[in-house]
Amino acid sequence: AAAPRTVLAPNAVDYYEKKMLDEAVKASLSTNNNNKVKPLIVVKLSKQQHKNEEEEGEAGLDQFIEQRDRLYRQAMETKGSNMQGAASYYAAQARELNSHIKASQKQSQMDLFLQANKDNPNNKLDLHYLHTADAIKQLQHFISHR
Repeated sequence: AAAPRTVLAPNAVDYYEKKMLDEAVKASLSTNNNNKVKPLIVVKLSKQQHKNEEEEGEAGLDQFIEQRDRLYRQAMETKGSNMQGAASYYAAQARELNSHIKASQKQSQMDLFLQANKDNPNNKLDLHYLHTADAIKQLQHFISHR
């Protein structure tokens, strides 16, 4: 006998898609509206050129974040009207931008981590700037190469 399958009614699919999209937009907008002061990150660099490159990268990332939020808002606006295709398109574009943003942030954090550890002695590892999972991986790599 075959294992039972879960089959959703057509309106259930629409309901859960709308619910997930609403939650994503709400989360995106709530992080954008929290007028939090961005932390100041001080890097041990004296090169003005490297500082200018960082500022340009942050400005570009802010533009991607604004564009992602705008796409999520457009998806929400078109969700109610009978334009499911447009809403799906906007949501997909926003998800692609979100992936790009996350990858850029991760690379930036890794660059800061490498810069922080560049002048450290062989028996010292600074795990600042890393998320927990990345910090654990770096620590395991550090320990295995000692």
